[in-house]
Amino acid sequence: MKTVGIIAEYNPFHNGHAYQIAKARELTKADYVIVIQSGDFTQRGYPGIVDKFTRAHMALAGGADMVLELPLVYATSSAELFGFGAVSILQGTNMIDTLVFGSETDNLNTLKKFSHFLTSETEEYRRVLKHGISTGLTFPAARKKALEHSFSDVTREELAEVDKPNNILALEYLKALYKLNSSIVPCNIQRMGAGYHEETLTSHNSSATALRKMILSSPDAIHDFSDHMPVCVSKILTDALKQVPPVSLDDFSSFLAYQLINHQHHLTQFLDVDESLANRIRNTMHQFTSITSFLELLKHKAYTHTRISRALCHILLEITPQDIPVDYQASNYARVLGVKKESKALLSELTQKSSIPVITNLTKDKKKLSSFGVAMLEKDIRASQLYHLTADNTLAYNEYTKPLLVV
Repeated sequence: MKTVGIIAEYNPFHNGHAYQIAKARELTKADYVIVIQSGDFTQRGYPGIVDKFTRAHMALAGGADMVLELPLVYATSSAELFGFGAVSILQGTNMIDTLVFGSETDNLNTLKKFSHFLTSETEEYRRVLKHGISTGLTFPAARKKALEHSFSDVTREELAEVDKPNNILALEYLKALYKLNSSIVPCNIQRMGAGYHEETLTSHNSSATALRKMILSSPDAIHDFSDHMPVCVSKILTDALKQVPPVSLDDFSSFLAYQLINHQHHLTQFLDVDESLANRIRNTMHQFTSITSFLELLKHKAYTHTRISRALCHILLEITPQDIPVDYQASNYARVLGVKKESKALLSELTQKSSIPVITNLTKDKKKLSSFGVAMLEKDIRASQLYHLTADNTLAYNEYTKPLLVV
């Protein structure tokens, strides 16, 4: 039995994602596709436009056989931690033969060359990187400059690939495979259609960014998604949005404002908040009206928009560096959000093969976890409770009674 792993957010699922899953099966001759998907908050520090179970349902309808949840502490972190956390869980399942990921380039060797170097950075590379950051460059720009300095034979075309959104994650997936000495084989599929950050809808291959913009610009409208995602997926999304309005970053403004007031003198305790950013936050707090407007106030050449929004997300959800595992093997778990009926054999196979605890029932399976694993899981649960308090305006949501999705 051959199984492909895919790391995703599906916020929301679209034609490009369906293409990737279908192409993954074609290239690898895989029997099954297991997706590890971000929960209710994503790597940019933004909430999912619909909740994680709806997005998992869309993934299953779009071609996946099983969806696992990527724990919050990984899902909302830097590309490096996001990638390593996801790959380490897929590795721990002992089920994955091939890791398939999207990239802006079709040249896997270029990505391998850079990622292999980055797993064992030289002293000179770190010196140039540190100097670039100290002069006000963002991390991606400083890394690009340090790599150019470190490779005498790098071409301008190869270097141009380093800071493209999907390639950044691809590098981290490859680094994680190297660090884990994994037997999982990497396979990249070149991104088709609109760019990752493209905000304009196209006729067939619109980006998730453009779809979110369309949905949030007129949240009360009944949108036609049939050009942008498989029909079965479109129905799931449409039905979900009829029940609960789309969730936006600004929906959490009051909660973040409270956290900023409550922790204003101790902001550096949170992940990705250094002293400089903490000072900028404290100095502009009195102008806070919404999260998106606050992001504009905090903009600085040394911080990308995503870096700031991720830091604010960590303050909102109270994520600290101490929440990041040191021993991934002892702390990780594989929580199953959903599985296809015809692929239920995967569940028993996963339970038998996995070297990390498998969670299908929170109440029962939580007992399998280490104390650190329990703490990670509780972060997931609290984040989902906050998400649903915001989306549904109710405390009735109970993660413990949410059944495994079988479709």
